[in-house]
Amino acid sequence: MIAPSTITDGVLSQPLLALLRRFDAFGRIDVLADPALAPLFRAMSEPDEVIEADIPGNRIAILRRLALARIIDSRAYDRAFILQDGRAPAIVPWLAQVPARIGFGGDSFLGLINRPATDAGGRGKSIAERFVAMAFDPGESLPPGIPFPQLSAPPQMNEALARRLNLDPTRQLVLLCPSSELGPSSEWPVRHYAELAALIRLQWPEVTLGLVGRPRDRAVATQIALLCGESLQNWCGQLDLEQTLALVNHAAAVVSSESQYMHLAAALGRPHVAIYGAGDPRAERINGSRRSVMWLHLECSPCFDAHCKHGHMNCVNQQQPARVFDTLRKAMRFSATA
Repeated sequence: MIAPSTITDGVLSQPLLALLRRFDAFGRIDVLADPALAPLFRAMSEPDEVIEADIPGNRIAILRRLALARIIDSRAYDRAFILQDGRAPAIVPWLAQVPARIGFGGDSFLGLINRPATDAGGRGKSIAERFVAMAFDPGESLPPGIPFPQLSAPPQMNEALARRLNLDPTRQLVLLCPSSELGPSSEWPVRHYAELAALIRLQWPEVTLGLVGRPRDRAVATQIALLCGESLQNWCGQLDLEQTLALVNHAAAVVSSESQYMHLAAALGRPHVAIYGAGDPRAERINGSRRSVMWLHLECSPCFDAHCKHGHMNCVNQQQPARVFDTLRKAMRFSATA
């Protein structure tokens, strides 16, 4: 499998791997992934091996493609599932002469993809279901019992990482993830995160509060810490993916906007509160056993726009911190008795 290029899509590709493993319990399944995303696929039980390689996207990287193709050719794969758009990811399995090259877009240029999956899963299907549909013939209906994304072999919190993060492993950890890939219309306001942090600190003074996100989220996390006036750990931009997986897996609960961290928490089975704005939770295939969705069902939502065309952003602004805290408290109780 040529892995997707984002963490969210990587998580959502796991049901395809689980289904392929179900079809052939003793077959070999390898994943070719960018080194930055490789820890995600090592946290899955299905791959036999995760091959680290960045897939070159420019035209002059032919020597790198040929070297990678020789590695793939030597393993005599039957099929290649190409979970990235564009021609560049499909070139390597084509050079390696993998017999069945399955991918999106229907790019038949030079026969790079010889089994297009342009409409895999049909319109309105989640990304996970579109990936899963690649395992079936075009037009075939998906069977019941498609698994939810699950990371069953995550890295564990070790003493060295806990020391580096100044984290007491014996204290419960609540993570706040203000990041969102969908834009401002899906970002819960800074003032709301700050009020939630103050409520958590007031009610559970023994809990460690941490902020996790990308490097560009660090400034937002700093504002949250300053507004709430409480001691928070700001880890935004300081963790690689393996460390992030270990931290999220260690958390007692996670509160997130629509983001990759929401998907990681769900796939790791952590109790979490997902705050939706412009997106639609009904359009996603996510494990809901420990998931609490905050969505207001406004007339203008979901719009999927990065910026609110009405200017009020009520879908996130009206998500009150007191309600989110009450939902989080219920999730924490569930976790304690699970």
